Amino acid sequence: MAEDIFGKVFSLISGDKEPDSKKEIILKQIFRNLSQNRYLKFYKIRSEELEPAFAQCIYDFYKVIAPAIVLVRDSSRLAQLKSIALEAFMPPPALEIARRLNSKAIAEREKDTSSQILALQLEEDLNALVSQFDEAKRAGVNEGYVLATSFVQAARFDYPALLKRFDPSFRDAFGYQPKFSGAAADGLVAALSALLGIFPYLNPGRDWANAFKLLKICFNGAEPVPLDQWIAKLREIWDVYSSKVLEYIVQYTMQDPIWQGTPLTLEERLGEVWLEAKKKEIRRIIEQKVHRERKNTIESLASSLFGTCRVSRLANYTIKIHESLVERDLIGFTLAAEINYLAAFCQDYVNQETQDLFELLLIRGHWAVLHDSRNLSDAYYQLKDKIAEINAFDDALSESGKDGMRVKSALSRMEREKSQIRYLNTVLNGINEEAQELIDAAMPAVEALGKHLKDLAGDIQKKAPSRILNWRELGSASKLPIAQQIGGLNEKFQTLLALMVFFKSGPEE
Repeated sequence: MAEDIFGKVFSLISGDKEPDSKKEIILKQIFRNLSQNRYLKFYKIRSEELEPAFAQCIYDFYKVIAPAIVLVRDSSRLAQLKSIALEAFMPPPALEIARRLNSKAIAEREKDTSSQILALQLEEDLNALVSQFDEAKRAGVNEGYVLATSFVQAARFDYPALLKRFDPSFRDAFGYQPKFSGAAADGLVAALSALLGIFPYLNPGRDWANAFKLLKICFNGAEPVPLDQWIAKLREIWDVYSSKVLEYIVQYTMQDPIWQGTPLTLEERLGEVWLEAKKKEIRRIIEQKVHRERKNTIESLASSLFGTCRVSRLANYTIKIHESLVERDLIGFTLAAEINYLAAFCQDYVNQETQDLFELLLIRGHWAVLHDSRNLSDAYYQLKDKIAEINAFDDALSESGKDGMRVKSALSRMEREKSQIRYLNTVLNGINEEAQELIDAAMPAVEALGKHLKDLAGDIQKKAPSRILNWRELGSASKLPIAQQIGGLNEKFQTLLALMVFFKSGPEE
């Protein structure tokens, strides 16, 4: 019967003809619903008054919940209701993992565990937590929290203010015997609406036993109200709510057939929200630790090669200019650190001394496999060529260079023309792509030289060398101890290769 009303309401608000008559038809249907409702005793239709029977029903409910009213005034305890719900209903294994994943516990673990290992441990703990705190267990947390919160909302309702509308002499004391009389319903719409926000949660069939356990923890061991009395009273309240009599009373009183009560927003997915927040928190910590470990390793490797971790050997494609571009909300030179490390290495270690060493090895060395000497020669001269290309690339970014003039011109117009930001980022993207191509083209030569030097550093120590057969002769011809030269240069190349590995997954920030 009530469902028929809503079909008519949709017709009413859809713009069909004769809306007034249709509204009257629906209101007549509401009138019939009220007339036939088992709680008609709550409402006098002709005078539109709420009857004493309604006040008595609310008063009886108030008497049951009244002992908890003092308890729910402690907002400091209620503020912890979410965390108490999680601890109360989370399974012990999951709770133990959660405690290991709080910030203090992580800080303690960090004292005697490397960032890399700790990041792996945190990832394992997080996966275990997700497994232990599964959907069914999260549903238990949600149910307990929602019911406990709905109880608190019911206890916080201002029952004396409502009851004074039926008995102006009403006193908030149970020794007083109220004398209720009828009250105009139009003055009680707000109170009815508030009750209809709470009543949808007061289903006696839900798990109130667990909710009361939660409330007892929250109230420092005090039981909110006797559970059996609460359930018994809820059966009465739920029957009133299910009859829809309160909703019909408001609709009829306000002559508004489409009015509906709005439940409070209590159905929070507490378990899911907490788990998602914990996952984000731990992922952020892991990322921070991985980033810190990466940054520290890069700085250590760079310092061992160049004496400092902040290297700028190019004139234009530099970290400093990158940072100034980023400050203006541009993408900047994203490969500045990487390409400057490569350029600095070549300036410091692919020098005349290195060339003299390689020429000695290539010209006077008796190679067991001639192809190996050719590979070494090709890699060395390819690297020198690529460094020349990197320098030419950097020169193009000078104020007089083709790319430098484009960037400078766009920067000067950027304040006046916001469209220049997109254009300039497009230009910078192209420059960064060119830088990446140069690095990608140079690295195979670096890797090949690193491999040859590693092999030669081992070969020279052998009693029976297998790559170069006349090490003693080469040693006599070298101005410096040849084993020391090869070993030192090999160490530098291996350090550079280790350094460049960190940029394969993306530029250093």
